[in-house]
Amino acid sequence: MILMKKRRLFYAAILLTACVASGCVNEPLTETTIETTIETTTISSSQEGTTTAASTETESQNEIKENFVTLNGRVAMLTEDVTLKDPYLITVNSEMELIYQGMENIEVTLHTNDMVIVIEENESECRIIPSFGDLPRPMGTIEKGQLTYDEAIYKEQSNQAILDNVMVYDAIDGNEVGLQNAIGEIIERKEGWVHLSLSMEALDFWVEAEDLSYEFGTQVTDIEQ
Repeated sequence: MILMKKRRLFYAAILLTACVASGCVNEPLTETTIETTIETTTISSSQEGTTTAASTETESQNEIKENFVTLNGRVAMLTEDVTLKDPYLITVNSEMELIYQGMENIEVTLHTNDMVIVIEENESECRIIPSFGDLPRPMGTIEKGQLTYDEAIYKEQSNQAILDNVMVYDAIDGNEVGLQNAIGEIIERKEGWVHLSLSMEALDFWVEAEDLSYEFGTQVTDIEQ
C-alpha cells in the first residue's frame, strides 16, 4: 500500500535546501510531545509557489531521523481539487540534516489543473508533491483518477509552466520585456499566447505558448523503504 500509517508529529516549517522534497510509506512512529495548533494549509494556484496557513502556533521541534534516498518521479496534472491524505514534509533541522515531519491535523489542498510530481503509485492511489511552491513542499496521497499524465491536456489547461530563458512581452505581440527563468502561474491563454504572473515578484507578462516548458524537476528525496 502507498498510504503511510499515521504519525503523531506536527508541522514545523523549515526551509529545505534540496530542490524538491518528497515522502514515503513509513512504519508507525513513537508518540511525541509537540504542541501545535494549525487550522489549514492550502497550496494556492493564485499565487506562484506560495503555501499559506491560517494558523496560530506554539511549537517545539521533535526530529525523526531516517535514511533518505533520491527517486525519479513523473510529471502530472490534477483534474480536480484534492486534499492530501496523511500529508508530511521532508525538511532539515538546525544542523542541516534531513528529517521527516508529519502534518497531522493539517489539511493540505491542491487545485484543479495544478502541476504535481507523482512519486509512487498503485492501481488506485498515488503519492504526490506539488511541482511549485515554497520549500519544503507538502507530500501526501490522492486517488489515481484525480490526475492525468497527458501532456497535450496540461499544455492547454495547467495552472503552472516553466520559463527557461524565455523572452516575455508586455502584451500580445507587444514590446519585449526581457528574458525570464522561473515557474509562472498561468492567468489566461489567448491566441497562441499565455498570460503569466510571478506573484513573488509582483510581475505579470505575456509569453508565446510554444516557448513554455512543462518539464518540471522530477527528482525527489524520500525515506528509504
